[in-house]
Amino acid sequence: METIERAPADTGSTASADPTDIATAKASGAIARARLAFAVERWPGSSGATLYGATLGVFLALLRAGDPAVATELHDGTARKRFALSPLRITPLAGNMARAEVVVALWDQQLLTTLGRGVNAALDATLEVAGHPAHLLDSEVSEPASFATLLTAPADGQTLLWARFTTPTVFSWGRGVDGRHRYGLLPAPEHVVGSWLRAWNAGSGPETPFQEDAEWLRERIRIQAIRSLRTAQAHTGKTPMSGFVGEVAYEWCGATPGGHRALRALGSFARYCGTGAKTAYGLGQTETWTA
Repeated sequence: METIERAPADTGSTASADPTDIATAKASGAIARARLAFAVERWPGSSGATLYGATLGVFLALLRAGDPAVATELHDGTARKRFALSPLRITPLAGNMARAEVVVALWDQQLLTTLGRGVNAALDATLEVAGHPAHLLDSEVSEPASFATLLTAPADGQTLLWARFTTPTVFSWGRGVDGRHRYGLLPAPEHVVGSWLRAWNAGSGPETPFQEDAEWLRERIRIQAIRSLRTAQAHTGKTPMSGFVGEVAYEWCGATPGGHRALRALGSFARYCGTGAKTAYGLGQTETWTA
């Protein structure tokens, strides 16, 4: 069954925080999530929305306000991005106003610092959110961490790593013989964990015993359970994109020392980096826990 993802009826409130907290998140390591809330003017109608792709423009605008050179380098560069964005969730309010919220995950100190500066600059500026004038309401930094703390977290005795894919998730397989881009829609261990591992390595995370090889991962990580797995659509441009959502339990079954610890660390990192392709557009948002 295929469904269209919609915004929840109530996105809740965001506790105000000093925007400079974003820049100083390095106190606990160069990994953090920042929740940003905006007041959007001239919002039409009374319907909320979940907008995929709209967050990227807001994020780049804040980076430009903090350091134009950093924003340009990020936009034009070909290196793997060290950030992930949630969809833009909009809740309508009275008087043609709306509240927009987005979660930005970063694992790069330069981006953390630049975003903090941009948030400070945006306090007195008018931004554009989904094509409408908007003003930053508040910001909150949550879950600051570091690669080292994720990798050295104490073992909890649990063997299963559950992953909940909360927004449509896909894997990019390049172009086929017909020239069209191909995407994978199955949460196979080698694709899911491989995605986390590539983001970890690109972010200069500590060495793990895992190899960036699909066959190696497939032979050592298995699926133990699946719940509510289905396809859903996200509109990121002219055409909708299908991806999977739902819950999958993974288990380490290899003999390599440190495998359990590495899988748990990568699972914790997935809460920041997301899973698969187009994580800068809100796809692949991931929650994990052990059981």
